[in-house]
Amino acid sequence: MQLIVTRYGIVMPLLAIGGAFVAAILSVQFMLRVLGRWGLGPFGYYRIALSGLILLWF
Repeated sequence: MQLIVTRYGIVMPLLAIGGAFVAAILSVQFMLRVLGRWGLGPFGYYRIALSGLILLWF
């Protein structure tokens, strides 16, 4: 961490941490909206289809 602060100053690491925090909040909100709307069904179908394709490939 000291090398980063020495190289870029304190502002850039703080902006990066803040940006990562905002992206994480938005991602969690999006996933909760998707799960609330459609549930885990589409994810399950996707995993079953993907496993079938992998079995056919091998």
